[in-house]
Amino acid sequence: MRAKESTDSLSLAKTPNGSLTLRGAKPASEPQQQLGYRASSNYAQQARVVKGRAFYQNGSTWTDAQAASKNDWKRRQVAFNSDEYFALLQEHPEAAAWLALGNEVDLVLGDTLVSVR
Repeated sequence: MRAKESTDSLSLAKTPNGSLTLRGAKPASEPQQQLGYRASSNYAQQARVVKGRAFYQNGSTWTDAQAASKNDWKRRQVAFNSDEYFALLQEHPEAAAWLALGNEVDLVLGDTLVSVR
């Protein structure tokens, strides 16, 4: 007795450019995570220039590019949406556009690195 041939058989075939492709393969129901150079990333989302300053996103934190220029900044922690946060905006109204990037921003103001969380 012959085994019944599956209609889902796979075969290799050449594409017009000479590379190999797998014919008869069903598309995956869920996309697989690609790693390395095959990974698809939206790099436009990871760097922004706001009012002449570059900011880089690392996870959910936006960091002022000026923060990397030295290591000995005075540091100030400010809770997002707190009274201190709004007092900071009163002191530095120019910072409103930079702080609008999100609720986690590291921003250089004068000689201080302000970390909003």
